[in-house]
Amino acid sequence: MSAAQGGRVEVRLAGIRLAHRRPIQGCRAGERAPAGGAARRPETDRNVRLPAVILVLAWAGVAAAAPDPRLRLTPEQRAWLADHPELVVAPADRFVPYEFFDDKGGYRGVAADYMALLAKRLGVRLRVLRLDDEAQRLRAMAGGDFDVGAAVRPASPLAGVALLTRPHITMPGVIVASADYPDLRALSGRRVAVVEDAPLRLDAARLPDGVVLRPVRDVTTALELISNGRVDALVTDMATASYYIHREGMTEIRIVGRTGSDLSLAMAVRRDWPQLQAILQQALDSITREEHQQIARQWIHLKRPTLFSSRGFWIGLLVVALAVMVVMGGILLWNRALQRQVAQRTRSLNQELRRRHEAERALQETHADLVRSHQQLKQTQMQLIHAAKMESVGRLAAGVAHEVKNPLAVIHLGMDYLAGELDDDPVGGEVLADMEAAVRRADGVVNSLLDFSREEELNRRPVQINDIIDASLQLVRHELVQHDIRVARRLTPGLPLLDCDMNRMQQVFVNLFMNAIQAMGGKGTLTVSTCRTLTGERDDGRVVAGNRPETGRSVIVAEVSDTGPGVAADALEKMFDPFYTTKPVGEGTGLGLSVIRNIIDLHQGAIEVGNLAPRGFSVRLLLDCRED
Repeated sequence: MSAAQGGRVEVRLAGIRLAHRRPIQGCRAGERAPAGGAARRPETDRNVRLPAVILVLAWAGVAAAAPDPRLRLTPEQRAWLADHPELVVAPADRFVPYEFFDDKGGYRGVAADYMALLAKRLGVRLRVLRLDDEAQRLRAMAGGDFDVGAAVRPASPLAGVALLTRPHITMPGVIVASADYPDLRALSGRRVAVVEDAPLRLDAARLPDGVVLRPVRDVTTALELISNGRVDALVTDMATASYYIHREGMTEIRIVGRTGSDLSLAMAVRRDWPQLQAILQQALDSITREEHQQIARQWIHLKRPTLFSSRGFWIGLLVVALAVMVVMGGILLWNRALQRQVAQRTRSLNQELRRRHEAERALQETHADLVRSHQQLKQTQMQLIHAAKMESVGRLAAGVAHEVKNPLAVIHLGMDYLAGELDDDPVGGEVLADMEAAVRRADGVVNSLLDFSREEELNRRPVQINDIIDASLQLVRHELVQHDIRVARRLTPGLPLLDCDMNRMQQVFVNLFMNAIQAMGGKGTLTVSTCRTLTGERDDGRVVAGNRPETGRSVIVAEVSDTGPGVAADALEKMFDPFYTTKPVGEGTGLGLSVIRNIIDLHQGAIEVGNLAPRGFSVRLLLDCRED
């Protein structure tokens, strides 16, 4: 409400405090007191008096400006605006949060923000007319005592006596509760609160059987009933739900689903001013998507469910726990089997050593067995060390996921809230942007650590390696185009099929392609080649990781090379170590090649890496092919 003291009316519109001198005796509603000494507006010389009407002059003292040049108004429309430099708006008194009067008499709400934006764009002043009730508002519109209704439902009585623009505010219908109800079907057998005279009409025909409707006086009452467990859910529109949940501070209640229906609001214009209807529609059409979103962010504060309230989180946690138990059991059984194999092989070697003097041929066979046994023992030792490391990292990852990811989620939720509050603060926005980048990096490190420690069972099936490479290149196509990278395909057709997990192998190639793109920076060549060959002796200068097939075995070789600067010689031996990276601080976690090695180890394959002459770097994958 405005306060009259010494002949002044002080009002607030969208947080702006303005003052206007008015006669102590008041003025007739039909006369519309002039602003700043301006001459009386045309079409307002009426003798009708509206009872209990408060005239609130907003934008008083602000001279009318020319319309925004981006609006392609006709000369007639510009002339009409020049003749009508002031528009009278009569808001609904309690249409929260779309339009309402706050405790200090200020005109607030989503529609108020739209009217302020349109007034600036059209170069007109706004005068706010506060009426007692909706019936008086209907009579005033029919009598031409105000010009514009800022938020009108197309099916409302006011729409029947006015000209309407196309809807400029559309809000989806939502389900508000403390439990998960994703749609109306989930409300079967539940108690659902509906607000009397709510703007969003609930179609009873769409409700499932068994829904018990509980009419309530207002949204605050409905939220209290949900909090006390006396009703299960509330059906309303998104803006209303978000506004009241945020205002009442009920953190346990949130938006959990959609109803499938929308609330649409348009602007109503007095019937004798079709020119204004066309002008307002043109101005509404000029509002950008960013401007719509900026207004929405002022009034809609969505809460995200916490991690521990998610049923999917607990199911995922149970699956992870079972997977860890299965992996641990498999490791124990594998260790016992390896011990038996080592003992058996040792006995065989002792027997061969006792017979070494029997014959030269027996000696050679024994020597070959010793060499093979040594290689197997070395591989077994490395696998045991790697398994122990994976076990330790797995425990570390579980702790990190519990102790770090949950606080990160809370921090990110808080930053989303603060982003809406500090939308007009550039310094605060920069600080929030830096905080968000830091949170995303920390979350990426945790996810990479979990990927490194996870050894899931492979979903093997026969696939063509060329198909995997083509699918992986398609995934990084945007990065290739953005960095101006040329791709050279040298894929041998008709290769034998591989028994492998296609998704895991695709992860390997995507990581290799992204590493190559980042190494080249831009304007380079990424070469991908495949072939079938027999393994030979180890190439000089190349580092080998994994289970390299024995010499003379038929394998499929997939090579990814780039024209980047290559890798220093002393860094080649450390490339597969966890957390080792040559990238600048903040641009990598050092787990990419470690994850690739884990996947290739699960496929019983090997990786060879090395520099190319005169420039470049190459990664070669050796995989056993499917025997026809």
